[in-house]
Amino acid sequence: MNAKKMAVILPTLSLLLFMSLIASEIKVAHAATIVRVVPTVVQADSYSFKRFDVPGATYIYVASINDSGQVAGYYNDALGSHGFVYAGSNGTLTTFDVLGATNIYVASINDSGQVAGYYRDASGSHGFVYTSSDGTLTTLGSSEVTVHSVAGINNLGQVVGHCSDASGSHGCIYNSGDGTFTTFDAPPDPRDDEGGDDDSYAPSMTVTGINDSGQVTGDLFYRMDGFVSKGFVYKNGTFDIFSEGSRRTIPTSINNNGQVVGIYGGLDFIGFFVYGGSVLTAIEPPGGTFNSYSHSVNDSGQVVGEYQNASSSHGYVYGGDTFAILDVPDATYTMASDINNLGQVAGTYRDASGDHGFIATPAAGTPFSAFTIKRLAIDQNRGALFLWSKFTLGDTTNGIDPLKDAVTFKIGNAEIAIPPSSFRKNPYLPLYAFAGHIDSVWVEAAILSLGNHNFAFQALAYGATVGDASNPVTVMLTIGDDSGKAQTNPTIH
Repeated sequence: MNAKKMAVILPTLSLLLFMSLIASEIKVAHAATIVRVVPTVVQADSYSFKRFDVPGATYIYVASINDSGQVAGYYNDALGSHGFVYAGSNGTLTTFDVLGATNIYVASINDSGQVAGYYRDASGSHGFVYTSSDGTLTTLGSSEVTVHSVAGINNLGQVVGHCSDASGSHGCIYNSGDGTFTTFDAPPDPRDDEGGDDDSYAPSMTVTGINDSGQVTGDLFYRMDGFVSKGFVYKNGTFDIFSEGSRRTIPTSINNNGQVVGIYGGLDFIGFFVYGGSVLTAIEPPGGTFNSYSHSVNDSGQVVGEYQNASSSHGYVYGGDTFAILDVPDATYTMASDINNLGQVAGTYRDASGDHGFIATPAAGTPFSAFTIKRLAIDQNRGALFLWSKFTLGDTTNGIDPLKDAVTFKIGNAEIAIPPSSFRKNPYLPLYAFAGHIDSVWVEAAILSLGNHNFAFQALAYGATVGDASNPVTVMLTIGDDSGKAQTNPTIH
């Protein structure tokens, strides 16, 4: 079947045009739409676990994992807290300290192996970057700026945290490349006396993460409004402020697609959320939960965290409206702290002998024996994508079931994850089709069986975050546990 014929089978596209109001400095968007989701709860049973310890540790906290499988965190012993980097690929453990420091706290590790965090000594708190490849540690700051805490580091070496200078305390971004600082402050509240001394409504600000585009997320705390917290995304002087409603909304992580995850609730955090710039999806954890936390989101939109019920704390992986409970076997407590773009989950667990670290790796899928891109077109101005491809399942495959399997396709920086059980079968042809919104992107997709494990896959998307497309473009397609990857030179408009 050629591309023209298959396009006729797909539903007719509805092209929507949007206009946004842009403020000169601060954009306030209280999540135009709030969607509430009660996910399908399953037990995650397709992971292999690698466990590790730090000798002499009385407590261990795993903070972050990069795409190479390096894990960073800190541990406690009789002398205080110290940093560590564990290489999941070969089991090498490296610990590090700062001369004179009493405690070290690790926030994040990027794909270059740079670890960001802060330490305390007799003079106060100081941010740092530790380079695992050569063991060097740099204390952040200058004669004008003191970095007090650090929340994250991106793959460009930009570190986000809190700092102070002669004018007061600020959020700040440190650029490892040139050693410069960019500071920013919480936006003013219009109820305060403009230009006067009364700033009672002014919120306090906490930053929690930064992505590779330099977008920073965190929360604003409004003490005059009943101690309400609202989330924000900040970049280049512009704040996008959002909330789950009247309850506390606290972001914890932002991925490279600008998706923010966090927690919401009152005194107890009853759920977690995913915010995508126009829609806030509030997810309810399993019944019987009295606290839940989301800690991290990868570029595929998979969220990890922990939730508490009467029995203990449990880890989870959330994606595609499925809440997969992730517990380390024989553990009495599991906390999933971070997830990388390979789907590896890192965290801390507890058993009868104490606290330990773990890396959970998803079971490997079956690669396609062939994957060919017949046509790829990208319209960067409209965020439009058209893909026509063919693939052949591998010899060891157990087959695909488009009626049940999740389907994910990634074109350059744009990734679309269609949840399980979303496709419908054509009553007359071996054709499975889907049409609908995935977050704010309109998607139409079809899978056509050609016989003998051969298939065609076609997709159209409008409103996707395309980014700067340049030749060649990498295309990845995953259906269930079968997947393939290819490169092609698209038609770019």
